[in-house]
Amino acid sequence: MHHEMHAQWNLVENQILIAADSEPIRIHVFTSKRCIFCGDALDVAKHAAKRLTRCANQVRVVETDINERPELVEKLDIVALPTIMVGKTRLVGVPTANDIERLVHLSVIGDGTD
Repeated sequence: MHHEMHAQWNLVENQILIAADSEPIRIHVFTSKRCIFCGDALDVAKHAAKRLTRCANQVRVVETDINERPELVEKLDIVALPTIMVGKTRLVGVPTANDIERLVHLSVIGDGTD
């Protein structure tokens, strides 16, 4: 039963992504050269974007090294690395591709708090 629910969630997610406007969805990955897990998080984000691109060609991964953009740490309240943001939602640490896909899904449909 759980598997069927998961398959339905993917179907709904894919339909929403296809219906999203043509503005690219950006998966922002905030990193640092000294962060030992940031490379893994970036790889997972790229993998998730590739999987999502099968449904919509508008998913992009944007890496930002916080050492090159230190003003973003305070502005975006980045407290740990890696931090992955899609819209106003975020994950901290090394997520799975499914975690990032859910983050994209939430950003497309909203989280109901607006």
